[in-house]
Amino acid sequence: MLYSLCGRCGTRIPYRSKYCDKCLSVVMEEKQHRHKVKSSKYNADRYSRDRENNSYRLFYSSKAWREKRKEILERDNHACVICSELYRITMAQDVHHILNLRENYDLRLDNDNLISLCSDHHKMVHSFGADNKEKLLKLVEHLKLKDEHIAALELMHK
Repeated sequence: MLYSLCGRCGTRIPYRSKYCDKCLSVVMEEKQHRHKVKSSKYNADRYSRDRENNSYRLFYSSKAWREKRKEILERDNHACVICSELYRITMAQDVHHILNLRENYDLRLDNDNLISLCSDHHKMVHSFGADNKEKLLKLVEHLKLKDEHIAALELMHK
């Protein structure tokens, strides 16, 4: 029988297995926890909020929104705006209102208030509380500083 090593603790395991049984349960728990933390703030009460105010739910299913969403995705070349700033290419699935839709309903179809984002960055923007352009730019700068390669590239171009 062929063996390999556990990717976490290094014990001997059957070939083509990634982790031993002990580590596999720990890895799965960590993965579930990360997913829960990522999505909990964003999705925690969205259903109840939308149910309270039917006009927002109806807006997102309207023809005007579908057309505007398509227009914004095409404007941004179907690429996540934040990923582009981080020198990455990721398809955008979401169109985000920079200024909160609930407080700025009149800007719901304003091109300057809409950006294309991948689902990961869309969740991150909501978790970070980036509800205006300044906070959004601050988040992008934080992500750039966190990435050593981008920081090095920007230093070279200064």
